[in-house]
Amino acid sequence: MTMQRWLQRNPMEAGAIALGVGIALLNAGGMKDSLAKQSELRSIVAANQEQVQAQQLLQEKQKGLEPIAMDRYQKGCEMVLSFDVIGQYKALSVGSPVIDGNVASKVRNLSPKNLPLSAVLPAGSTVCDAYGNTAVLENNAQGFPVVLSLASTADRELVAKAMQRVRARRAGVLK
Repeated sequence: MTMQRWLQRNPMEAGAIALGVGIALLNAGGMKDSLAKQSELRSIVAANQEQVQAQQLLQEKQKGLEPIAMDRYQKGCEMVLSFDVIGQYKALSVGSPVIDGNVASKVRNLSPKNLPLSAVLPAGSTVCDAYGNTAVLENNAQGFPVVLSLASTADRELVAKAMQRVRARRAGVLK
């Protein structure tokens, strides 16, 4: 059976097929846009899933480091204080040196790049802040002791005890 004969015998079916092809051609741009939007949505969902997984891994890592942070607080880490404002605490920051409180007044106006090695706590010192973060100072590539790896705890009571130790020591020095 040839195509022409089939068209003569089935004019309704041929018309329906032609109409379907015409509609598909007219909607080709819309379908293309729809496919592009679906692809974009898929990439957004994939990026969101990667972020969620990264956050979950970070939480797992932090949970694993919490006993280390608690141990550091219990063993008497050096609490980081602000030397700009007496009685104010300072947060630990990765890559930053921790200035020795005994020489803080002498180096107050120096930038971190110009600090002498004798002005900072040595590598191996355990430090902590009022926000639950602890670190053991390590030498960076230039041989300068800085905060490189943090371990944190959410145990506010333990942090408060460390803060009380600092207040008691400072009160004893003032008398």
